[in-house]
Amino acid sequence: MDHRSPVLFEEVGKAAISRIKGGEFNDHPYVELYLQVTLDGQTESYEGYTLSLISKLAIPRIQPGCEIAVRADADDPEFIVVDTELTPYGYK
Repeated sequence: MDHRSPVLFEEVGKAAISRIKGGEFNDHPYVELYLQVTLDGQTESYEGYTLSLISKLAIPRIQPGCEIAVRADADDPEFIVVDTELTPYGYK
């Protein structure tokens, strides 16, 4: 597992959720998100994957077909984090 700081992820974009698998951690949904990512300023999208804790209040916005805000590592765009508004604790 890679432990890069999400705060340093410079590339901002959007991702359409194509598939979701879930579990739970500390009473929050812990989900695997399969995404179709489009970074700002890019015309091509790519398939991505990330694991994330999701706030229970954000569950309606985390469904297949929904679009969410994401950040990606500029040096390796396969490393993706979801927008802090969807997480219970923000970026740590």
